[in-house]
Amino acid sequence: MKAFRIAILVMVLLMAVSLVNSAYLTRRCDEWTARLNAVTDAAGSGDWDTAQQTVAALDNDWQAKQSYLHMTLQHEEINTADTLLQQCVLFVDIQDIDSLFDAALQLSLQWDHLAEMEQLSIKNVL
Repeated sequence: MKAFRIAILVMVLLMAVSLVNSAYLTRRCDEWTARLNAVTDAAGSGDWDTAQQTVAALDNDWQAKQSYLHMTLQHEEINTADTLLQQCVLFVDIQDIDSLFDAALQLSLQWDHLAEMEQLSIKNVL
């Protein structure tokens, strides 16, 4: 009976950790998307200096979270998001608004996908 209780406790703890991870990742992805929107808004209004500062800060924050992301997510999905973010940085540097908007949209969708992958749902369980 004691072993059964331990097994249930471990399952409950794992469920709690997965819910916390899901909430944290969803919050981070929403924050990164908001910051990316600030980049595109600044670029759209012609303020490339602000866009460059904002995308650099976003990139620094993204890079700072890489260890955690690589422990909790699929590497291929992270690499896709990283590639798209680096494209956004490049397009801000060369001031290519159309390409920036396209890459930013794809990156925003990728961050939504990352958050969705960690949410508790029947699709993710099966």
